[in-house]
Amino acid sequence: MQGVELREINKGDALLDQVEFLFRQLYAHLADAGMQMPMVEGGEKLWRQSSEKLLGGRFGILVAAVQNDKAVGFAHGVLRYAPDYLGGLKVGFITNIFVDPAYRSFGAGKKMVEYLENWFRTKGTHSCELQVLTGNAQGIEFWTRCGFSRELLQMRKKMS
Repeated sequence: MQGVELREINKGDALLDQVEFLFRQLYAHLADAGMQMPMVEGGEKLWRQSSEKLLGGRFGILVAAVQNDKAVGFAHGVLRYAPDYLGGLKVGFITNIFVDPAYRSFGAGKKMVEYLENWFRTKGTHSCELQVLTGNAQGIEFWTRCGFSRELLQMRKKMS
């Protein structure tokens, strides 16, 4: 990861502004990959407000890939619980991950995933899960290389 370091982000961190910018880039990419629900105007700020509440606590983590004080990627994870009929197991959920395309060949994405997985292990999780758009071939390939396997197909029908 030549010159790229990982940094855990907590409430009020100055890098959060840069992560917001990357979040907007992520959702532009997801729109291109076929996401049917567009992010609302200012959605990155709404995401930040809700995510920041969990940082530094027991239920959420945000890690940034940083080069020369510039965030070039981020990964966000939270803890969830399976329903009682599935044992109520604690599960790690990777909500979002994005690396600036210019930095994708440095392994920052994989390192951030490993960071989240280690954090999930310290929290006693049963497993780790995530969602990938079916039209995001690059994302599906990345997650497969990270050891994830397909389990669920989510479908959507617009009601308009």
